[in-house]
Amino acid sequence: MGTTKKKVLLLLYAGIGLGLTRRPDKQWQIIRALSREWKEIHRATLHRAVESLYRSHLVEKKKNKDGTTTMVLTHEGRRMTLHYRLENITLSRKKKWNGKWYVVMYDIPEKKRALREILLNRLKSLGFVELQHSVFVYPHDCRRELEFVIEAYEARKYIRCMEVTYIDDESELRKKFKIRKVQRIAKTVL
Repeated sequence: MGTTKKKVLLLLYAGIGLGLTRRPDKQWQIIRALSREWKEIHRATLHRAVESLYRSHLVEKKKNKDGTTTMVLTHEGRRMTLHYRLENITLSRKKKWNGKWYVVMYDIPEKKRALREILLNRLKSLGFVELQHSVFVYPHDCRRELEFVIEAYEARKYIRCMEVTYIDDESELRKKFKIRKVQRIAKTVL
């Protein structure tokens, strides 16, 4: 799929985000990004890309009563858009560690082996470290990104995410992530 088609799909998806966003500051942020992208697409190229998207059943036309036509993402179009966004997802690496570990555990049945392999590779490519079989760890808050990955792969029922403050022998993990030891305040019980 060409760059223009990808942009059109992502722009349609952004339109959905605009419709679902209630905060005005976020709406303006989406509108600014949309206008920059639309300006970069040549009209003739855009027309060919949209026609191709119709033929590939990624978008469909809806005729409105006022004579205008609305482009709507199909289920397959939304899935493909999530895939493109998934390719570009990255996790933050903050300079200061807050002492929390973000843990992902999964138990995916053998009949869904392909999903298990894809998830394993995705977690590793994002920078997670395997703590033990089917358990991965990351030292910075990545809950939003994890939610996106889980939804994109439709794997909610197989995955559990946790935020923990203690892992025994975390010194090995700190070495792998190049994290200096954090001073923890001991709580006393009176």
